[in-house]
Amino acid sequence: QGIVAALTDGTADVASFEGNPDASALLAGIANVTVAAQRQTAYSFLALNAVTEGSIFKDLKVRQAVALALDRKQIVDFAFAGQSVASYGYTQFKLGDDSKLPLYARDVEKAKALIAEAKPAKTKVNLIYAGGDLDANVSQVIKQQLAEIGLDVQLEGLEEGVWLSRTWTGKPSEFDLNVTYFSGFSHPLITAHWWAPELAGFDAGHVAVDPAYTELLNKALFAASDADYDAAMLALFARINETANLIPLCSRTETVAWRSDRWSGRSSGTSTESRPTTAASAPAACRRNPARPGHRHPCHQRPCQWA
Repeated sequence: QGIVAALTDGTADVASFEGNPDASALLAGIANVTVAAQRQTAYSFLALNAVTEGSIFKDLKVRQAVALALDRKQIVDFAFAGQSVASYGYTQFKLGDDSKLPLYARDVEKAKALIAEAKPAKTKVNLIYAGGDLDANVSQVIKQQLAEIGLDVQLEGLEEGVWLSRTWTGKPSEFDLNVTYFSGFSHPLITAHWWAPELAGFDAGHVAVDPAYTELLNKALFAASDADYDAAMLALFARINETANLIPLCSRTETVAWRSDRWSGRSSGTSTESRPTTAASAPAACRRNPARPGHRHPCHQRPCQWA
């Protein structure tokens, strides 16, 4: 409400609402305030603790049961007011047919069967998230969905510092389930590393090392052609879908508002007239590979704007 008041009285010229799906409704009717939804490469995901001793999610069957119980459309509709895009990989911009992924379709009965087969030592688990309405709403939907397969999910909204100590800085991690998001940055292969804890480091407390995934990642990083790259990316998506350790849920759409009587909404910074305007017009090698130290892409920029 403070940000809305600042825009209303002119104290603020521009404001970001961090993916709050209610922002547009809150700002409707305010004079001289323009609102825009900005698609991002950031995406929400559900982390399952596959490392800490005593976690029932060390069992692949239990993780796959959770994956099969998730209804992404319901998460998008409830938590994001329909403004996001369901995601099964680390980009919401599809590279192929998601329906071919091994755990694509929601299947509650199959999930129940996997739970019955795994016989987990407990069915009461915690789900933590950093304080904030958005992740709280996502967590609430997931709690209800997992109740359908017999898991009693206890929600814990935490202060940011406490949450960090239990997720990324503490080893091993101290949670069963965790809802948060990754920034997608400018290339999907950047966050692809987060599924390889021996490379990422920060999530080694709850992400299991998967040599098969790392091998696929290397194929994508050093793909010789667009076709090889697309194939490798789809193989990576299939692998993270199958292992169900970090489960992508959907994109996060940012809401931005500005005083249209003070700012046009366009930056007066560096001109981009001489640069490609779409990813399709960027050099092929730039679309495939992220920038690496000492490496210059065919667009002759360092770092490459398409990396």
